[in-house]
Amino acid sequence: MGFRILPVNFAKSRKKRDSRCGGTLLRHWLRSPSGAVRSDGARRRHSGLFTPMSMSSQSARAQHSLYIATSLVAPTRSSVKHRYQLHHSVPGKVLPRSASVPILGELSDVHFDAIIGLFSSCFLIGSLLGSTTGKTKDGEAQVVAQQLRRPSDFDWGVGEEIGPRDYMEDTYYISKCRDHFFAAVYDGHGGSGSSQYLQSNFYKFVNTALGKNRRMMDNYFSNPEQVDLIVQGLMSNAFADADSALIDYIADLGDPECWSGSTATVCIVNSSLVICANIGDSKAVLCRGGKPIDLSVDHRPSSSSKCGRSEMKRINDAGGWISQSRVCGILAVTRAFGDYEFKGGRFELLDELKQSDDKLASSATLETPPVICEPHCCTMQRSQLDEFIILATDGLWDTMNSAQAVTFVRGMMKLNPDQTMQEVADALVERAIRCRTQDNVACVVLKLS
Repeated sequence: MGFRILPVNFAKSRKKRDSRCGGTLLRHWLRSPSGAVRSDGARRRHSGLFTPMSMSSQSARAQHSLYIATSLVAPTRSSVKHRYQLHHSVPGKVLPRSASVPILGELSDVHFDAIIGLFSSCFLIGSLLGSTTGKTKDGEAQVVAQQLRRPSDFDWGVGEEIGPRDYMEDTYYISKCRDHFFAAVYDGHGGSGSSQYLQSNFYKFVNTALGKNRRMMDNYFSNPEQVDLIVQGLMSNAFADADSALIDYIADLGDPECWSGSTATVCIVNSSLVICANIGDSKAVLCRGGKPIDLSVDHRPSSSSKCGRSEMKRINDAGGWISQSRVCGILAVTRAFGDYEFKGGRFELLDELKQSDDKLASSATLETPPVICEPHCCTMQRSQLDEFIILATDGLWDTMNSAQAVTFVRGMMKLNPDQTMQEVADALVERAIRCRTQDNVACVVLKLS
């Protein structure tokens, strides 16, 4: 049904003629919620424009405006009768006979004022609710931030085992500060030189990069999208600086350490955020509300995962190739620290592979490095549901997935609530050894609640 809105003055000039159709609608609007008919004082006409009024009068105006709005959309026998009278009382007026209620142009000025009051009251109520909701959210966020455990109070444990290997290449690092907690695991390959250097020096690069924005990151009310962008940029710079320094360091170690490399998975937890950055296949898992949340991704040339397929495409676009699920048939990870032969020394590597009659190498170019140190970053606001974080090298994850590890830790904590995280970390490593892992294992368990 179409509506035609007439000017206010024109509606007032037709007051006497329109009053006949007021009938049910006017009585409905003049009747208070309690059922009593309002006094004549309530029949005062207004200008039709919204004017400031007290909250009590605004609330009453909005409530009575709802009565008129309800009448407009609820046809009754009386409204049909009044419409019939109106149709025959306006010479030359053609009205849609399919409609069962008066159109807006034929309403009395009291009805018109009531509708204006409905719109203005809804606008005012919406504004008040919006401002109240914003304050409520800020208050709730502040309460949550105050109830979260401070980083300096975290309980943690670390376990490591050489496993069936002849030498240990996995390392870890912990830094417990007043305003944040830093944990990392490094899985070396081709020697232990890279992982040992990162164990001693990588935190310095991260701490320097994050230090300039620490106040913003400690703020529970910071914009999450803004934090994500800043963290990604800072961590990328920290990883790149650390990689450059590492390559210079291992170059002086001689063969074979000069060709070594390492994965890295680091977590930073402050008063409001959980930040994770990783390259390689070491993993970090957050237990929130009893469910596992992967904070890292596996940088492996595998078609079984979305990340793996993306890495394979990146390597092919760089002029490299994948053979036997390894980069150039050699390295099992697509992102790592060190590994100079896949970065600055990639052309020498390509020449050697071509001379060895590698068919895939004959058509490769290696225009850009196939192995990079750009980290995957994950930033999450802390929650009261957060229970613990597990960081571990792939020696652990080769024997269990994220859900199994979370279930194992929660089972131990439920069995003995007084159990320390050191005992939990040792138990995780022992389980990996019993499940016949073929690699070194380093594991950190951090309790958040």
